[in-house]
Amino acid sequence: MFLFLSGRVAVLGCLALLVLPLAAGASRAAGGEPLTAGTRIDAGALADLEDREFHGTRLADLVTDRIAWQMRTFGLTLELADPKPYPDDPRFEEATAKFAKDVRFDPATGRIDGWKAGLPFPEVDAINDPNAAIKIVWNLTHGRNGGDIVHNPGEVILLIDRQAGLERLQHWTFTNFKMKGILRFPETPVLGDGDILAKTLFFAMSPQDIKGVGTFTIKYDTGRLNDSWAYVRDVRRIRRLSGSTWMDRISGTDWLNDDFSGFGAYPTWYEDFEILGRTEVLLVANSRMPTQILDASSENERFPRFDLASAPHWNVIDDWEPRDVYIVKATPPDAHPYGYKILYIGADGFHPFLTEMYDKAGNHMKTQILGQTLRETVDDVTRWAVHEAYDMTADFQSGHATAFASAPEVQINPPMAEEDVSLSVLETMGR
Repeated sequence: MFLFLSGRVAVLGCLALLVLPLAAGASRAAGGEPLTAGTRIDAGALADLEDREFHGTRLADLVTDRIAWQMRTFGLTLELADPKPYPDDPRFEEATAKFAKDVRFDPATGRIDGWKAGLPFPEVDAINDPNAAIKIVWNLTHGRNGGDIVHNPGEVILLIDRQAGLERLQHWTFTNFKMKGILRFPETPVLGDGDILAKTLFFAMSPQDIKGVGTFTIKYDTGRLNDSWAYVRDVRRIRRLSGSTWMDRISGTDWLNDDFSGFGAYPTWYEDFEILGRTEVLLVANSRMPTQILDASSENERFPRFDLASAPHWNVIDDWEPRDVYIVKATPPDAHPYGYKILYIGADGFHPFLTEMYDKAGNHMKTQILGQTLRETVDDVTRWAVHEAYDMTADFQSGHATAFASAPEVQINPPMAEEDVSLSVLETMGR
């Protein structure tokens, strides 16, 4: 099942409101001179300038309903930036051209077979294909160019209270090692038998009360639930976790495991996907750097992309540019804590930019802003990958937020091998 609305769309809760395109020859009432990059938009400016255009679109049409609500309610300010499309990556384009023809989709199960690298579905007919929504999600989970290996040795997690501000910092090492979709070796884009999609190692470095805690996860490309293990520091042992942890809350944070990159599930674990529309909205696609200043004199100055000094302490400070996105409603199984998610997925590259989470009654719970940035790869500095510089997830019902900020020294495609991301490495690091 899917719902496609042509024209300009604004998402309000679970509703999609359609504004039809202007008829040929029609003219819109003049709203003044076009807005320019660098203009700061707060709630008052949004009301005053809503009819002014930015890159040919009314400002009011570029701001999603929930972001506008966050501006009015919590003082979020957007700084306009000119759109800066990501460059083509020949390796990725070649992989898509070579392998997409072998991808087979099963409408009965929602599964795909035959994917090796590149976009599974380079052409999505969102109007006529009843399976377009899940194909877009397959492109999101399998087809975006985010690097073969992401090694973040100094990721910082921030726990934030709406009233009290920054509560706590945690320092982690994060490594994601792809087993499929590999671009470094065009002739061998799959390691092993093709059943494993990726391996992930997540390990706490500080503070002392969590140092040594970590997880190792194998994510499969068969629909099988993840295999996950945790190192339990107190007993100095590895413990296997339940496969259902994909929808569990990450302890002490406002994230579920399913919130990784906005949508961390295998697509067939969800019950349904619907396209609510395709439109341009303001998103953080080329985040300002850096996300951390290690020699800053205060914690507020250390994280320049977050307004930690002012309540509610979770507002993002960054450049917001118009991006063409698919808006997809994702409905999980009944056991999931959320009623549904609204995903804003880049139509060019299928990168995740923004996610809204709603409870079982359809009430807005959380907004997750993913600040994407373009990074060169270690193996070839002429190549690049799109990397999440930060994630700011605010839970408006609890008045709490969790964020991460990538380390300045994050590496894309460093010289690492499969054995460097393993259960034995987790155990060694824990001890």
